[in-house]
Amino acid sequence: MTQLYKWSTNEQIDQLKQYLAYRGPTTTSFLGYILSTHACESDSPGKSVIWTSHQDPLNTTDVVVWLIDSDHRTRFFVNSEVVLNSKEMTAEAISLEYNTSDPDKLPPYFKNIQDEELYKRSLKTAEKFLTMYMDQRYGSDTGEFYHDTSLLWAPIFYKLFEINLDVPCFVFSRQVSKPLDPIKLPPNYTVDRLDPTDVNTVVTKNKLAYDPKYVLDCFRISSAIRANGELIAWGMTHRDCNAVMLI
Repeated sequence: MTQLYKWSTNEQIDQLKQYLAYRGPTTTSFLGYILSTHACESDSPGKSVIWTSHQDPLNTTDVVVWLIDSDHRTRFFVNSEVVLNSKEMTAEAISLEYNTSDPDKLPPYFKNIQDEELYKRSLKTAEKFLTMYMDQRYGSDTGEFYHDTSLLWAPIFYKLFEINLDVPCFVFSRQVSKPLDPIKLPPNYTVDRLDPTDVNTVVTKNKLAYDPKYVLDCFRISSAIRANGELIAWGMTHRDCNAVMLI
């Protein structure tokens, strides 16, 4: 039977952090959000609540769903993503991810039979868990905002909300041991970090109207390219460790 288990003690949260840290990059955004919670005013202490679908989620071979409810948005992560993200998908599934994902008409998602079986089990577990969460948290109101959701779970969103899961962001992975190629810029270009005087430019140019205080907090890990001292391109890191770039 699917249940909601609250994961709230400091010891439990530390265990979850350790689990996620060793399973990157798939878990990076989920880990980053936990690590930086309370760093900004939008995440005041006690506002975020962590739920899981299993009573002993770190000591089981079952499919487990994790969910962070921070009131203004919700993130969820399925532990099978760590495995499935590295498996080969079918061409039909790849094309379907960005279109209508009717769960009753899904083609095989993965070429390997075992991978496909794991995916089907994961879909069922995630759907039951999210349905229970929505019923208990919001009742008939489905106006919830899910963030950083894997495209693997697009069929669930189509089934529960009759919407396509549109995710404009992508994850790029690079081996830590592989050196970066040197960057060559024109003589009048310089590379440094974003600083407080850049806040207005970043807020104005970004397509989402983020709070200036939040944007400044994201400057802690950042890069900036300037032409004759003027900011023309930058990259910064959101509180969930996702990087965003604008050129």
